[in-house]
Amino acid sequence: MITAAVVYIVVSVLLIVASSLIFLKALQSLRQGSSIKPTEISGSKPVVLSELKNREEIIAQLERQFRSSPSDL
Repeated sequence: MITAAVVYIVVSVLLIVASSLIFLKALQSLRQGSSIKPTEISGSKPVVLSELKNREEIIAQLERQFRSSPSDL
């Protein structure tokens, strides 16, 4: 029973230490600022437009299905 309590305390302490290290690293990365610079999308505008068109078509289809389905409310 004592060994279980000791193991529980050791595991709890290790979890607290690990979470605090992760938290500190996250704070450091926030303080340093964003090292990832936004990249310009070159040549993919047709892809973006086609994706938007596909989304609009999907939304329109779902709206038609929703309107045509009987509601049980």
